[in-house]
Amino acid sequence: MTQDYDKSLSRLTNTSEKDLNEITNASLFFAKDFGALSTAIQYRTHVLSQDLDSTFGNIDDPNYKAQSRQDMVSLKGETLIGENTKTSLAYSRSSIVRESENKVDSVDTINTEDTRYEGATNKLELRTHLKMSDIWDMSFGIEAKTETGKYNDTRDYGFGETTDEIKEQSQTMYGVYLQESWRYKLFTIKAGGRLETYRQTKSINTYLLTVSQVIPQLNIDVIYRYKTGYREPSIYERFNTYSGKEDLKAEQSKTRELTVAKPLKWVEVSATYFENDVDNLITTISKYDPDVYTYDAHYLNSTELSRSIGGELALSIKPVKNMPFLNLSWARTKARNGSSRSLKVPEERVTVATAFQFGKLTLGASVNHVGEQRSSLSESLAQYTVVNTSGSYNINSNSSAYIRILNLGNTQYEAVKSIASAGREYRLGYRKEL
Repeated sequence: MTQDYDKSLSRLTNTSEKDLNEITNASLFFAKDFGALSTAIQYRTHVLSQDLDSTFGNIDDPNYKAQSRQDMVSLKGETLIGENTKTSLAYSRSSIVRESENKVDSVDTINTEDTRYEGATNKLELRTHLKMSDIWDMSFGIEAKTETGKYNDTRDYGFGETTDEIKEQSQTMYGVYLQESWRYKLFTIKAGGRLETYRQTKSINTYLLTVSQVIPQLNIDVIYRYKTGYREPSIYERFNTYSGKEDLKAEQSKTRELTVAKPLKWVEVSATYFENDVDNLITTISKYDPDVYTYDAHYLNSTELSRSIGGELALSIKPVKNMPFLNLSWARTKARNGSSRSLKVPEERVTVATAFQFGKLTLGASVNHVGEQRSSLSESLAQYTVVNTSGSYNINSNSSAYIRILNLGNTQYEAVKSIASAGREYRLGYRKEL
């Protein structure tokens, strides 16, 4: 269980006032074997409470607050049938409740808000894995998922009270899938397909293909991946009173990747080229031309193709004396919706992570640089760099104490336009394994 309490910085930029941001995480895991049958139960919860600020001004609103709670429980049973067959049955349920409240006060004498969203997803999956031979594996299964949600939003911006309400709605998906894998010497191929039916009458096929080859003379790994996918519109996107559109189409995606990896004496180098296309992108922006500021209040499927093309270069230095690892990566992405630049996709990202070990003491650090990105049709987010550090001390074989310092250098960057990220954080902790 972890709990973070932070009242050191406003969520607005360019202000010195402070807002509360409190997070509680808890998890429980239990597993037990009954001969050939193995079982596992897991539970996780995430609770967030935070202060918000004035809707129409860059000022503190003392009684504007929001809170949310997410819960997830999963149960899984797995059994062996003979020597070459493994079957599992898994059930999971995730739920979320989000609320916000704002009353009139001396700072804001007009605006009020009272909202509540409740949603849940139930998923059941039956999966079987067969070892057909030394070079041939097969997996197949069936899956059913149901999503439910309801929403109530009552507001008054000085023009009279209005209520946006979604009566409880649900949408169900059923899917069947098959995946096979063949291995011959230094060559591997995986291929799979999936058929899903959603919203009772709509169906879609998705595919996966991975081909990998080791070139022994050069000691190089070459991996090619091709996959397709889809995203069904959420209940909020379909049924929201102000902006929902019930007959939205599902987003469909295609991804292609080519990776070349080369291990050397003291480092492993890899380079990846990728392309990602999304059709029927769900958005509220009707045009992507940066010179035409046209908005549609309702969700819609974009008629423009959303495409991202880029590459990543990664270096992983093998353990050297007191340094167990050093990982570096540099990625460049060109993302476009039609002829204009995509929103919220940084053109460049650099990450570095390392650690040093001295007996029972371990020190670590990471650097994450995010390049400039477009936040709206007329604004952009500036590039920023975040540095995090940590230290841990092994008291004995099953317990340790640790300290983490987050946002060591930069404490006023924007990952979302006009919303400040958390300031510098200090975390002290004790960990014990039972």
